[in-house]
Parts: sequence; C-alpha cells; structure tokens
Amino acid sequence: VKIYTPENFDQVVPIADDILNKKAALVNYEQVMENEQRRISDFVNGVCYISDGSVSMISDKIFLYMPPGVEAGEIARVASSLRMR
Repeated sequence: VKIYTPENFDQVVPIADDILNKKAALVNYEQVMENEQRRISDFVNGVCYISDGSVSMISDKIFLYMPPGVEAGEIARVASSLRMR
C-alpha cells in the first residue's frame, strides 16, 4: 500500500498508475481544498471502476483504493490503524 497526500489534481497520475498496476493506494485528502478533492476522487474512482477495483472510506478525508484481487480486509485494518496515529 502506498500512501498519498495530494495537494492538487496534478498529483493524481501516480495514484492512478498504482491502481492500474494492481497496487492499493491510501489517499489522504486533508491537504486538499474540497473542490480539488472532488476532482481527484472522481478521477481515481473512475480508475477503480474501469479496473474493477473498489474503494473503502477510512474517514471523511482518507480513502483506500484497491485494485481487483487485493485482500481488502487486511489493508483496511492497516489503514484504520494509520488513522489512529
């Protein structure tokens, strides 16, 4: 799982590339303005959709994007523990 904290839409390509390369991506939107968060999440959600991946909401600002075949339960537990820090 790679952790991303984008600051603008220009930083969306590595997130999408990880998902397309069958890697999970944890995205923390806390550093992004709300309208920019919407643009980034719409794009990444689209990448998940076309690759048959899935999305789990960890908090209102942290999302876990998973490609198909990735064990969601284990990654979600790890991601949830990161939120507690």
